[in-house]
Amino acid sequence: IACLNTINRKLKTEQIVHIKSGRNIYRILINDIIYLEKEKNYVIYHTKTATYRERTTIDDKIKEFKDNTFLRPHIGYLVNMRYIQNILATSIQLTNGVLLPLSKKYRKDTKYRFFNWLVNKK
Repeated sequence: IACLNTINRKLKTEQIVHIKSGRNIYRILINDIIYLEKEKNYVIYHTKTATYRERTTIDDKIKEFKDNTFLRPHIGYLVNMRYIQNILATSIQLTNGVLLPLSKKYRKDTKYRFFNWLVNKK
């Protein structure tokens, strides 16, 4: 039972991210994050319910989200694969209708990882 409790605690902590926006700290479920956008020295978190701005880099966020549900279609974006509707030639359409750029540099890896994720998801 102690082992199960440890596993459950670990799973719960991995599904939450803490965002420091201004003087506030927010606890956000990772599954609620639709995509992240780079804006100069900030990363904008676009979630189901709100938008948060944190002073950090997109590269730091890639390291933080190791659960493989996020992919990088463009140098300035990280996208949660759960919210991808379509992958088009030069863009990605999300379930909320937003179109994000898909750069040539990341196109092959984006398509490969997304289709692998689709096949392997439960």
